[in-house]
Amino acid sequence: MRRLVTLTAIVGLVAAFGMTLSASPALAGQCTTTVTAPASIQAAIDAADFGDVICLSGTFVNVPTVTIGTSGITLKSASTAELNGGSGPAFRLADGLSHVTIEDLEIHSRTGFRGGGIEAWDRTTSNITVRDNYLHDNSYSGVLVGSEGGYVHSNWMVQNNVVNDHGFIGIELTNCEVCTIVDNNIDGATLGIIVQARSTSTTGVGSHNVVMNGIRVLHNIVNDSDWFGVYVLSFTGHPTNFSPIADASTLLTSVSISNNMLTDSGVAGIRFWAFNDAATAKNGRIMYNDIDCPTETPGVQILESGSGPGTVKNVKVVNNSFGTDCDPQVTDTGEATKFPPGPFLP
Repeated sequence: MRRLVTLTAIVGLVAAFGMTLSASPALAGQCTTTVTAPASIQAAIDAADFGDVICLSGTFVNVPTVTIGTSGITLKSASTAELNGGSGPAFRLADGLSHVTIEDLEIHSRTGFRGGGIEAWDRTTSNITVRDNYLHDNSYSGVLVGSEGGYVHSNWMVQNNVVNDHGFIGIELTNCEVCTIVDNNIDGATLGIIVQARSTSTTGVGSHNVVMNGIRVLHNIVNDSDWFGVYVLSFTGHPTNFSPIADASTLLTSVSISNNMLTDSGVAGIRFWAFNDAATAKNGRIMYNDIDCPTETPGVQILESGSGPGTVKNVKVVNNSFGTDCDPQVTDTGEATKFPPGPFLP
């Protein structure tokens, strides 16, 4: 005989055994607060608590930079949400922020200093997700994360964004440890993707010895970058004349650049670089990328340069596909760079 268990009975059993019921998974991600243009996004974020989902609806015109200072929140679109115009980044993450998601928003036509989508610069953040956004026609960057040294970010996931027509950078993760850039489509920037270990400040927070590891750049499409499709750099030096800084060093290690499609990069499809003698970039993996170049442009550059120069070692460049105009396919000044036999050599 079939037994029907009612919700009342289930609640009774839960109470009897001292258990608690969690929210249904179907309710996850529903809006805690909906902000409809032209209401204040900043006011809603300031009033939010950990776990809140703030949904935006409509077109927000010329909104001043919104500072996200509450950890554990999600900022997303209720149906369609557009931030059109304004000066500086649309969203700036506060120091110490963690477990924040920004998704499914359109941000465009930002101007002025660092005009763009999402910024977290000269601060420490962790466990941040930026996904499914449309970032375009901003004066500086789509996603700008980093520091001049001392502040460290960790566990960023930048995923499945469309990033078009930016004045300088598509996506940058500088001084970001165990961070991932995956499945993004980037078109029209001076630099498509930047990954750095960077120490350029002579004052400021913490040590000037920066160690970054575990960065992945996977399955992205990067087209029409004026300089590089993917730019990997370990750099220490004064920000204006690039001369070495005493007692400063940078180490960038365990970077994987795999399964990307890079086309029409003006200087090189991928540059893997250490600049100045206290800078080291090592244990890189450049694999299974499809690189198409303008005439006589290298597909991949492995470089050591600067006053020292820097040290690049143990970079594996294998199983990449180069267009016929990538000449040479690979240029190399590093140590222990590994190439496969046969047609992949320059």
